[in-house]
Amino acid sequence: MIALPPSARSREKASFFTIMLDSNAYRSLAYLLLSFPLGIFYFVFAIACLALSIGLTPVFLIGLPILLLFLLAANLIMDFEIGLIRYVLGVRVDYSRWQSSSHSSLGLVKRCWAYATHPRTMKSVLLLLIKFPIGILSFVISITFIAVSLSLLFSPLLYFIEQTTDQSTTQIILFDETMLNVFHVDGDPFLQTWIYAIVGFFLTFISLHLFTYLAQFFSKIVMLFAEE
Repeated sequence: MIALPPSARSREKASFFTIMLDSNAYRSLAYLLLSFPLGIFYFVFAIACLALSIGLTPVFLIGLPILLLFLLAANLIMDFEIGLIRYVLGVRVDYSRWQSSSHSSLGLVKRCWAYATHPRTMKSVLLLLIKFPIGILSFVISITFIAVSLSLLFSPLLYFIEQTTDQSTTQIILFDETMLNVFHVDGDPFLQTWIYAIVGFFLTFISLHLFTYLAQFFSKIVMLFAEE
């Protein structure tokens, strides 16, 4: 069972504006971005190993040791995921690795069977598969909010660069006219860019808070799979 005592950093919740100075927000963003390549690797690795072991099992039972090695790797990946939560997110996790000493009195075949059918082993395999959609969702949300907030925040600078490089362009298009009507802004494109910058300013802080909560949510999903 995993216990999650609050860390020293987690006791002090950052306010709306101080989140910019909170390292947990950037740790959370790093965790979300790492989930994407790791999720792809886990999924491809799991599918390839399972297909290879199943396909080679009828051929002199070659697939059985491959399957056993895959299950061992799945448990090691589970340990690695818990390490990410510990060292990237800074969360103290009471987690113990699977110990084979409790089955030392059994024979080799029975020990392999006990290891393969252990609940933690099965959950580790499921984690390899579930990490794929988690990684995609984390990456899409992170990149979308980063791109939108920064593009809005620096829209006056983009407008200035556009005007100095192309004098024939007199309007920067970030939203359609229906969006401008919501703010009751006239047709001055320079004034529009500052409206966008204000929206982007607040959206940046909202994004950092969102990254923190998303990282906590997805890490709790991982820890559910690590429970015995």
